[in-house]
Amino acid sequence: MCSGPATELGFPADVAIKFCSGKACIITAHHRPESEWTSMFAELKGKLTEKYGAPQESEAVVPAGCRTESDLVECLTNRGVRLHFSWSWPTGERVILSIGKAEPESDAAIRIDYTRPVRKVAANASAL
Repeated sequence: MCSGPATELGFPADVAIKFCSGKACIITAHHRPESEWTSMFAELKGKLTEKYGAPQESEAVVPAGCRTESDLVECLTNRGVRLHFSWSWPTGERVILSIGKAEPESDAAIRIDYTRPVRKVAANASAL
């Protein structure tokens, strides 16, 4: 975990870095708003869409009983509702914007994951 992002995101966030084969492969910015979850999520999605174009993948079904602000937070916290949008490139990099729980025991939050595949260098068999 880091104490915060390296650059201003427009909201307070915890930052976690996952290492794969000794290299940073996933950086997650995690924010749990006190209010206005839907407007913050919509604003972030708008900014990412403006920067990267339309998301290639999305899961954005909000059940009928979860469409008000207070009901949405309850559904994210206790009913497993989760929305996500992702952008990806042929090189394997991805940006994933999600709202909900990352794991059943975690808190509901807004997350932005930046992922990058770690290229493994194979041994040169002819040099052996």
